[in-house]
Amino acid sequence: MYPRRSFTVLTAALFATFPAVAADGDSNTIVVTATRFPDSRFGAPIGARVITDDEIRYSGASNVAEVLNKLGGVMTRQDLYGGSNPSLDLRGFGVTGDENTLVLVDGIRVSENELSAARLSGIPLDAVERIEILPGGAGAVLYGSNATGGVINIITKPGRTDSREANVSVGMGNFGTRDLRGTASVGGERISLNLNAQDYRSDNERKNNHVDEENAEGRLALHLQDTDLALNFGSERNRARLPGARTEAQWQGDPLGTSTPNDFAKTDLWHAGLSLTHRMGDVEFAANLARRDRSTEYFFNPVGSLSADHRHVTTDEFSPRIKWNANLASLANELVAGYDLRHWNFDSKKYDDFGFGFAGPSLETGTQETRGWYVQDSLQVSSSTLLSLGARTELLDIRRDVPYALTMTPANQEDKRRLDAWSIGLKQTLVKGLAAHIRVGTSYRIANIDENRCYAATCDLLKPQTSKDQELGLAWTGTDALASIVMFRSDLNNEIYYNNLLFNNVNLKPTRREGIELAGTWDPLSNLTLSGRYTFTDATFRSGVYSGIDVTGKTVPVVPRQRASLLANWAITGLDRFNIGANYVGRQQYDNDPANRFSKMPSYMTVDTKYSHRLGDATLGLTIKNLFDKKYYSYAIVDSSTNPTTFNVYPDLSRTIMATFEYKFR
Repeated sequence: MYPRRSFTVLTAALFATFPAVAADGDSNTIVVTATRFPDSRFGAPIGARVITDDEIRYSGASNVAEVLNKLGGVMTRQDLYGGSNPSLDLRGFGVTGDENTLVLVDGIRVSENELSAARLSGIPLDAVERIEILPGGAGAVLYGSNATGGVINIITKPGRTDSREANVSVGMGNFGTRDLRGTASVGGERISLNLNAQDYRSDNERKNNHVDEENAEGRLALHLQDTDLALNFGSERNRARLPGARTEAQWQGDPLGTSTPNDFAKTDLWHAGLSLTHRMGDVEFAANLARRDRSTEYFFNPVGSLSADHRHVTTDEFSPRIKWNANLASLANELVAGYDLRHWNFDSKKYDDFGFGFAGPSLETGTQETRGWYVQDSLQVSSSTLLSLGARTELLDIRRDVPYALTMTPANQEDKRRLDAWSIGLKQTLVKGLAAHIRVGTSYRIANIDENRCYAATCDLLKPQTSKDQELGLAWTGTDALASIVMFRSDLNNEIYYNNLLFNNVNLKPTRREGIELAGTWDPLSNLTLSGRYTFTDATFRSGVYSGIDVTGKTVPVVPRQRASLLANWAITGLDRFNIGANYVGRQQYDNDPANRFSKMPSYMTVDTKYSHRLGDATLGLTIKNLFDKKYYSYAIVDSSTNPTTFNVYPDLSRTIMATFEYKFR
């Protein structure tokens, strides 16, 4: 990997070699909300990636998760429930990728406070205007916990006044797949209404793997001269059968079978929220008030045991904030300050029988409340230099009450503490079209309720995970091409990780994530766009003993060192479009193998393609995923941490084909 002093040496070389010249007016600046406001006078935050509406439309993706994987550089692993809620991983966190990657919708958290992926299936792709990705710990100042890997903010389409349109789409595919979608938008002089709905069903390929996803989203907005007020609401219903893992022998002989024919999961979710934005000259005020309510039921019946769990979770969030745009000593300046109040409540009725000496049914409850204050300032130091400074402090109050434990005694836990984060970023235009940026800061993560659960004394709450983050990047913008290179490093203390021998999560000794990200886009022809990404990630245990095994210098499991993607988008005619993309994932250690004693998971490459033809207001499409029918898996786990001899695997889908018909009403 690059030397320890690379950031200092390369930064000094860049800023010393190139003159500080003014960038000619950037007419392509994208309006973003990563500053927690509808726009920023300085465009995208330092180091941010923005996936636009056009890129989403022409990517060939059928859901939000595919967009993140194809265009955002986000590592995704299959949804073990057979739907479109895969595990997400930014910057190499492996099985804890979801817990280190914070997902927002219009600035409101949708990442779960449990060991489960963010529910992207509840976000209709037709409702998305753009996606903003802030990799690394830069988002910790504005959003708090869980942002060490990065922040993904999914921005939905705002209401438009004086408009009226609708869109319906029908998709049919193999494995009994059906995808129905509809959108409608109507607006008057000051009021607008957006509605989006989707009904997705599939038997998938394996036995006992049927999934049924239904979701609906809406936004009712009032637009006044200096004020915008909106009511956001939505619901999701998910029913999934769970086929479970396949042994190594079953993977070779019967990969599509199941050993868990009775397992299932059910989720019902609704959310509602009010958002307000008011402008007064150089000052802008905004606030969100939101509630999210989710009920989930699991049933697992492996051989010789049984587990059932019915969870109910509510989340309330209030986030007032203010932005001040005013010159500071004749220099352009933007100051953002705000407060976040978030209350999370959990209760679980369960029955467990795994031979640990306890049985149910029982009730587990927990609460987590955070109160955070933050401030971030961006200053145009010169016509070619942008400086960003930010800090956050947050008070945590977490409680958990479990009426049983291994000793058959109650486990009542409580922790109160203060957490802090800061960030410094600098963006420097070197010559016209070429800019460098550097960012340093800190971030943190609070253990969720599943991670704090334990089955052996003593049941102490885990310490928060902390990280020191560094990033250095160079970006070039040409007439028909874009290119960037980013080097990053995160040094973590008390990383939260699962100890398979103790059946508990633990705080690790120091760990590290570092790597290089390359990205580029080229338009060789007016109707052809080529884009690609390459990521090298080195995730290591810097020191420590894991279950009696020295893991110093070993690779963190389930983190591929190399990933690459290529995407071609060809507008054959004004009516015909062809899209093809390849995705490569390199070798990685199996889960549960921190000592790296077993062989590595094999690398794989898949190819997806889509063709569409427009007939007036109608569009016909044909999508083929895994075109060459690659047999592979993106997640697997070995049988032992100390002496692994075999593994269990969750097979990914083979070739899938989907035909679609879409019609726009104008």
